Amino acid sequence: NIQTKLANVSATKHEDLRQCLHICDAVAYMKTLPDSSVDLVFSDLPYGGIVEFATQEENQNTSQYAESLQLLHSLMRGIAPEIKRVLKPAGWVCLFMCWEYHQYVMDELKIQDLKVQTPPWVWYRSGSSNWGHFPEYNAANRYEMILVACHEGTRFAKKPLENVLSFKAVSTSDKLHNHQKPHALCRELIERFTVPGECVLDFCFGSGAHLAAAAEMGRSFSGSELNPAMLEPAITLISEYYKPSALGL
Repeated sequence: NIQTKLANVSATKHEDLRQCLHICDAVAYMKTLPDSSVDLVFSDLPYGGIVEFATQEENQNTSQYAESLQLLHSLMRGIAPEIKRVLKPAGWVCLFMCWEYHQYVMDELKIQDLKVQTPPWVWYRSGSSNWGHFPEYNAANRYEMILVACHEGTRFAKKPLENVLSFKAVSTSDKLHNHQKPHALCRELIERFTVPGECVLDFCFGSGAHLAAAAEMGRSFSGSELNPAMLEPAITLISEYYKPSALGL
């Protein structure tokens, strides 16, 4: 019957996604990938190490992070050479991060002879519910840095482009992860750098939002994540958009 067929389709999609998503260290996962195999490295750099899981009352699937520049340095020293190795000659790198990390990450990618777009790109996150600490002293931050890099001479898949992207932030009640990016923003960025059939890699997939957009737009995709609690939420989110042609959907 129809319900059984839908259940079988859902199970098949989830099994397909389990082959694409890996719970492991980002650098270790990158080392398993072939040279020149990725068209877009699209990730949100972690804001530190996992210190605890949120309580169910707060948000069952959200991780809490401790800010740590030292952890970022360790990650980038290992992953920057791997980004260079797996990136195709016409591939792109697109990384979200807090502004404190931008200069260091830019320098690490330049060491790998990758060209970094300057000035940096910015996501203007209107509607954000994050008012920060001590609002009596500090203005609320309404933008996030986006580092974009490539090999010399690589062209955009979409043009013309602006380096300020204005998309409403995901509401707190809808987030699976503290730093989840809106679906429309992820779609826009993937469209700027790739065409259907090309490969998108997210080495810190979190909620799965980046890969959900890749799935919807007909890109192949894979990713890794250190937090095992994010696997099932990511599979659920990506499956909403994943329609493999083999299933005839």
